[in-house]
Amino acid sequence: MERVIPLLSNIQRTKHLVWAKRIRSNWGLGAGKYHKSHISKVIGICTVAYAFINNVENGGVALKLDLSRCQSKKVAGRIQKASRRDDDGKLVYDGEVIRRKGDLYLVDCNVTGSSCGTADDPKFALLNYFEDLVFAAVKDLVKVGGQFEGYLPII
Repeated sequence: MERVIPLLSNIQRTKHLVWAKRIRSNWGLGAGKYHKSHISKVIGICTVAYAFINNVENGGVALKLDLSRCQSKKVAGRIQKASRRDDDGKLVYDGEVIRRKGDLYLVDCNVTGSSCGTADDPKFALLNYFEDLVFAAVKDLVKVGGQFEGYLPII
């Protein structure tokens, strides 16, 4: 119990302890068990630019270039319908069609250096992100007529 955050109430501590024991005893044991891939994760990426004259210590102007969620397109393998709970509390998929087989939809995914992954297991490639978005934004800032015309980008 000494590992639990001390500001929790006794009821919260008990619930957290039960949950932690269940995770620890089932970690990596296969389908239906708790594993790190069953924990929902959302990753965001933020890029900023800092324009200064001669020296960073002289101060400058900071700009947000982008704030994005790390996601990529995945190909739907089958028709997916909206879900609801029936009178017994069971999950039933009988609502309107959300996506059809072959449709592309955005999913949260792992961040990689340059690999885009596959249609079934997409990845968020930082190389594409920087080439398509960040470098283009910096180029627009320092071009002729841009907000920081004549500045030298240092990446």
